Amino acid sequence: MIKRKGNVYKLDTPATTLLIRAERCAEYLYYGRRLSVPGSDYDFLSCAGEGNEPALSLASSFGGGDARRFSVSCAFADGSFSPRFSFLRAKLTDKPSLAPLPSSYSDSTEKNACQTLALEFSDEPSRLRLFLYYTVFDDSDVIAVSARLFNGGKKEVRVKNLASLQLDVYGGGYSFVAFREGREGEYEKVYTPVTDGVVVRESRLGASSLFANPFVMLEKEGSVYAFNLVYSGGHKETAETDGYPRTRVLVGVNDFMLDKALLPGESFSSPEAAMTFAGDEEGVSLAMHDFVAKHIVRGRWKGRERPVVFAAGENPSDFTEPQALAEAKKAAELGAEVFVLGGEASFPAEHFEGGEKRTEAGVFAAAAREAGIKFGIRVNLESISENGELYEKHPEYAMKIPGREPLRVKGRLLLNFADPRVQKYAVRALSSLLSETKASYVYWETGGRMADCFCRDVPAGEYFLRYTEGLYAVLGRIAEKFPGVLFEGGAGGGRFDLGLLCYFPQIAAEGEDAPRDLFLRSGVFCGYPPSVLTSRVRFDCASLSLPTDFYAAAFGAPTVEADFSALSQSQEEGIRKRIAFFKKYRRLLQCGKTYRLGNSFSKERFEAYGLLAVSENKASALALVAAEKGRGNGTPCVCLKGLEEGAAYTVSAFERDGGKREILTASGEFLTSGRIPLQIFCDGSLSGGALFAWLIVEKVKKNKGA
Repeated sequence: MIKRKGNVYKLDTPATTLLIRAERCAEYLYYGRRLSVPGSDYDFLSCAGEGNEPALSLASSFGGGDARRFSVSCAFADGSFSPRFSFLRAKLTDKPSLAPLPSSYSDSTEKNACQTLALEFSDEPSRLRLFLYYTVFDDSDVIAVSARLFNGGKKEVRVKNLASLQLDVYGGGYSFVAFREGREGEYEKVYTPVTDGVVVRESRLGASSLFANPFVMLEKEGSVYAFNLVYSGGHKETAETDGYPRTRVLVGVNDFMLDKALLPGESFSSPEAAMTFAGDEEGVSLAMHDFVAKHIVRGRWKGRERPVVFAAGENPSDFTEPQALAEAKKAAELGAEVFVLGGEASFPAEHFEGGEKRTEAGVFAAAAREAGIKFGIRVNLESISENGELYEKHPEYAMKIPGREPLRVKGRLLLNFADPRVQKYAVRALSSLLSETKASYVYWETGGRMADCFCRDVPAGEYFLRYTEGLYAVLGRIAEKFPGVLFEGGAGGGRFDLGLLCYFPQIAAEGEDAPRDLFLRSGVFCGYPPSVLTSRVRFDCASLSLPTDFYAAAFGAPTVEADFSALSQSQEEGIRKRIAFFKKYRRLLQCGKTYRLGNSFSKERFEAYGLLAVSENKASALALVAAEKGRGNGTPCVCLKGLEEGAAYTVSAFERDGGKREILTASGEFLTSGRIPLQIFCDGSLSGGALFAWLIVEKVKKNKGA
């Protein structure tokens, strides 16, 4: 809800308030927990005009006394590069479309379910206009923010940088929290104090990925701000403080090689940023989970349970039609809902137009349908083989620089999505394959990191923008043509972001074992809900034991890989029980409120850590907890979260044979406040290096006669 009192706009979400003063120079007055008592005056919070102390600005550019990084950078035809934006006006408006970029949305028909405040600024000599948009949703604590430049002058303007969001806050002493590829997992949390200088988190590779994800936090005790970007290309997030002190966060497209020509009458929009506030990391995580589930993911799979996918074999050519049918039947018998043949990308770009692999696709699809299971395919439309027919006919489709030896990724060249011809080919080829096979699931393999960026008729300073927009054009068209197909993006060094989730409701992230998978999820779930994450679980048929990484993969959607014909009877039974367990609790695991238990990133003390999913009505919960040998001394303990304090709960342990063993009964108050020894839920000890336990928490039903 947005209200105006004088020149102050009050943007309220269910739990937060953002105050913006729109007079002379627009400025932030407050961003924090919700201010719900009416009648307050806020003008006294303004610092505009108070000596040399700068206001908490919504936007900034080069020049003046503020030496921090700025949100807008432009070059003008006369050689100058110092726009000075003055505030003009503010008004409520419709949420802007950022096409061809994706953005958040609201599907509510209620009045004021989604409101947007637009603020306009002007650099009068050049007639360059800057528009900032702040959108609030009635059911979310996340505020969506974007920026747009409009050239109202008569000469070209070169845009060098346009941040989606600038947030200035009072005080210092903050830490900038980002996530990176780490020794223990793909999504390791890193704290950097924001003191002297600037803290930067960025990707200059043309993609987001888990290695340099755009989700970041600014935090100190009692205050946590979280940010993300609805974009799949290169990005940059910075945090910086000054001597007053004031702390500034900038979020947006990476300015590396950015040089966008803005002709008279043209506009340039930034991707949309998302920001939220809470008193702790748990609060911002739950807010981001809710926002992604309600306002990013869309289409048929929004809010729906995701299927169990089984993948057999590494190469489709290794299977005859009878073998494929046998594998599909076995997968269905064990509990699979989608059958995918091929552990690697089964159908690369050069085989979409026909040939042996195209014939195999139809054969395998028919075998899956005969077995009573849905068919899925793995595709690679982002790279191309130089030995294939497609490259022979269209070498210009490949990303390469004339006169230079190209850099190959896994022996292949990337396809150039900045080229409209490549976009049309990708849509046509995949549409034909999906129509023929009637596939219900598609795993979209990422091509790799960009290197030889070049496209005729595309200026170097616009290449990354055009490539990402071209990719979105393909994904949008395919998702529109096949609304019932479940698309899954392959992260693996490529993309993991809110932009991709606007088209693909889930993205793969691979762990190697249960501890590593728990590390990965503990980081990913800081900013993303379990429903968007999938993991591959590999069953080694030569081993007598079943992998423990299935347990962690259950927080999301597991893809099981195995040669089913080589499984022993006991292994089959183990897989069947695990899949049955997952299906029984799937709704809770994918759509419940997810909490992180303990600190999986801590190496200083012996501590249990894990994940907990709680149902909306707090009647049931599932927790996966673990402790590792070598993390300290003493007995590892666990403390639960999110339960109803006044209710009684039974806590049971999930047994290896598929049953459950009731351990204790306690109040929600105790379970969320006390420390419960992990070993009472487990068979065995830490001698193997790690201890794992599934805890099933169920509210005790009251007797009617009590």
